[in-house]
Amino acid sequence: MAAEPAKILELREMITQKEGRHTHERFASSTLSCGVPRGALTEVSGSAKTEWLIQFLRENPSLKVFWAEVRFSLLPTALHQRGVDASRLLFAECGDELFSAVRMALRCQVFQCIVSPSIYREEKMLKALQLLAEKSNATVFLLTEELQSAWPIKLQFGVKRGILGKGFEIELKKNKGGEVSAPASFPTPVLTETEETFSALSEEVT
Repeated sequence: MAAEPAKILELREMITQKEGRHTHERFASSTLSCGVPRGALTEVSGSAKTEWLIQFLRENPSLKVFWAEVRFSLLPTALHQRGVDASRLLFAECGDELFSAVRMALRCQVFQCIVSPSIYREEKMLKALQLLAEKSNATVFLLTEELQSAWPIKLQFGVKRGILGKGFEIELKKNKGGEVSAPASFPTPVLTETEETFSALSEEVT
C-alpha cells in the first residue's frame, strides 16, 4: 500500500533534521538570522507579531501577499506608513470560510506569502496546508497568541517589543533543519497595533 503524502513529508523532515540539511529556500529577515522558509508553515506569537510581519514585508518588497482574517483588524494605512505597498497585498475577511480561502490562495500559486490567524487545531488541516505550501513554494505565516505543538509547522518564534518599546525581542522555539538560538533583541522600529477594521480590497494583485 502506498504511503500517504503527509507521512512521506513527515519522514522527509525527519531525515532532513538527522542529516542537518536545509531543503527549503529562505526569505531574508534582518531580525531572524535563520531566515523564513518557503514552501512551509511558520507560526508567530507575541504582542509584536503584527509589527514584525509588517517589517518583514517591507524588507521583501517583491512578495505578493494574501492576508486572510476572520474579521479585519488592520488598516491599509498602517502598512503604507511602514513602507509597505498595499497594492501587492490582497486582503480577505473570511469568517467561517478561512480554511477554504487559504487553501484556494495556495492552490492558485499566485502568492508567495500567505498570512492567516492560527486557528487550525486539527493536525490534518495543518498537514493539508503544509502540502499545499510546499507545492506552491509559498510561505504561510500563522499568527497566534500561543504556539502549538504540531510537526507540520517548520518554524516557530515569539516576538515582543524591546526595552522602552524600541525594536523587537525574538525567541526562537522551533526551527526544523536548523539550530534554535537564544533570545535576541533587535533595534527595529515598532508599529502600534490597531483594533480598527477596514473594507476588503477589491483590486487584484498585479
